[in-house]
Amino acid sequence: MTASLTWHLARSSGWVSWVLLGCSVVWGALASGRLVAGRGMPRWLTELHRHLALLTVLLLAVHLGSLLLDDWVRFTPADLFVPGLSRWRTGPVAYGVVALWLVVVVQLSSWTALRLPRRWWRLLHLLSYPAWCLAAVHGVLAGTDASTPLARALIAVMTTAVSFVVLGRLLQLGRRGQRTTASAATSR
Repeated sequence: MTASLTWHLARSSGWVSWVLLGCSVVWGALASGRLVAGRGMPRWLTELHRHLALLTVLLLAVHLGSLLLDDWVRFTPADLFVPGLSRWRTGPVAYGVVALWLVVVVQLSSWTALRLPRRWWRLLHLLSYPAWCLAAVHGVLAGTDASTPLARALIAVMTTAVSFVVLGRLLQLGRRGQRTTASAATSR
């Protein structure tokens, strides 16, 4: 592969995987909060969330593979899998490595959900929020395209969408806690 092709593939697959991760986070938050379909989501909506997550992992693999094949920066496998080892933009790459591992944990927990206690599965799934945030920081600080108008627009749209659903989910959880406290008080 030519250096130009691998570098373009690394950049584009990184951005697309981040957008897919954001879409999966948004959809998962909407679905878990019952904001989309009420109680009990239709199966196809759940499958959409799963497919977005799987596409995220596949594009991450393309991102990593193309970085390994590229000869401009010359990443080693250790650079891409161990936080802090990369000599090129050490901190921003470390954020990406940690985000990668968080995505792996979330995906593995999804594949083994039937074997995990529901509480553990939910806690592990919450790691998708910091994974998306760390991947965003990684893209902004390590991404060579982060200052382009398209990338800035993408960052603004995705940050707004993820922030909106996470805030909505937190408010929904807060109201649930208030209802629980209120019902406990009235039962006394």
